[in-house]
Amino acid sequence: MNLYWLKNKAPKIAKAHPVAFGFSVAIHLLLLIALFWEQASPEKKPIKKINTVTIPVQIKKQQAPAQAPQEQEQERSAVPSVSNKKKKIELKQYIISQSALDKARRIKTKKVKQEKARIKRLKTAEKRIEKERYKEQQRLKKLKAKVKQERKAKAIAEAKRKKAQKKAKLATKKAKLEEKRRQKIIKKRLAEIKKFELEKRNRNLAKKAQLAEDQRRQKARRSILEELKAQYITQIAARVKENWRYTGAQDDWGCLVFLLQDKNGYVKNVTLKSCSVSNKGREKSFKNAIIRAVEKASPLPEAPDKLVFDREIIFHFKVN
Repeated sequence: MNLYWLKNKAPKIAKAHPVAFGFSVAIHLLLLIALFWEQASPEKKPIKKINTVTIPVQIKKQQAPAQAPQEQEQERSAVPSVSNKKKKIELKQYIISQSALDKARRIKTKKVKQEKARIKRLKTAEKRIEKERYKEQQRLKKLKAKVKQERKAKAIAEAKRKKAQKKAKLATKKAKLEEKRRQKIIKKRLAEIKKFELEKRNRNLAKKAQLAEDQRRQKARRSILEELKAQYITQIAARVKENWRYTGAQDDWGCLVFLLQDKNGYVKNVTLKSCSVSNKGREKSFKNAIIRAVEKASPLPEAPDKLVFDREIIFHFKVN
């Protein structure tokens, strides 16, 4: 059988069916050994029987005793020559037989040695094939493990890539949603700020307008109050002037009157300052006349408004 073909084809077949391949190789090897053993068995050649001539040494008792003496003598003389010839023939045949047997033994021994050598070669080839098959199985096993590991690593890498891609997509989506929400908040805050600024401006405008209005009203009220107070003081000064009694005073004489009244208009105290009297001799009497006039004017005229009322009243008393 062609072992070279088996050696070259075995790895390819083993890749697909390693177990079936090993079993098939074992069966073929057993059949191969049986075939060679049968062919190597030496054929047992039948040894040709040599036709030997049996020469009786003695005359058998069964033969007829009645023989002529001459014949007996001839027979005696013929016996040694026939016996020697027979022995030679037997020896020759024996030698030939032994030679044939030796040759047959040598052939058988040679064939046995050849068969043993053949079986040894077959066993060596079988071991080599088995070793190569084992190596191929180990290589395929390692290759399969490597492929499995690579597939596993590839699957893990692919899973990680998909996970990272999914995570990135989620992060991008989340970032977009966050940005959208942030823009919405910013837009809302800007709208609120704009609204607040507008309201603030409107409030400021309203406040300014109100302030201006309040100032105008306060000014108007202050003007009215000042006018009322001036009228109130004028009324007090007129009341004092009505109660003033003094003769000989000149028209340019006068004093600055400081009076203190209670809430009912009763005078509690009178003080004169910055008096302008050209006649110093009459200054004292002039001042006393003014004080008496203030006291007589008590209670003083009622204030037209409580905001106008003041406990301290200052006015300039002048003769004319």
